[in-house]
Amino acid sequence: MTQIQIEAPEVREVLVIRDRTPYEALNATGLKKYVVNDAVRLMPRGKGKKVKLVFFHLRTFITHQVLKQEYALRKLRPADPYSLAAANEAEPTLIDKRPNCTHWQGANGRWYSATFSVSKDKERSVCVVENGVGFNDFWWYAGIPE
Repeated sequence: MTQIQIEAPEVREVLVIRDRTPYEALNATGLKKYVVNDAVRLMPRGKGKKVKLVFFHLRTFITHQVLKQEYALRKLRPADPYSLAAANEAEPTLIDKRPNCTHWQGANGRWYSATFSVSKDKERSVCVVENGVGFNDFWWYAGIPE
């Protein structure tokens, strides 16, 4: 299997406040929230106060299973939503050029995602929902080195 990445990955180090509630972590970004309570409740908290995030872009529609393989090829695990929220809090303009996301699979076997982006009408938002489909071609995926 080959990596389908086009652009070079980008790396950022972020400080993460792990004792926030999931809603406090999302609110700290200052973005409008489109969330489903069950998905927010299931957000993985992650570990570590300082986290290295690697962002990569695939430029193609991708399913969760293929994305899981792409993370593995890069020796990354999906970033936890707390870390990704911290990156967007620390760098509010990150989503202007790098709409970013992560995903996780719940104990129920369902896939969830946290996406941070700017819409065509300039609305800046975070969306945390069950996502059974996958991702469009404009997302930058956030991972943490294994």
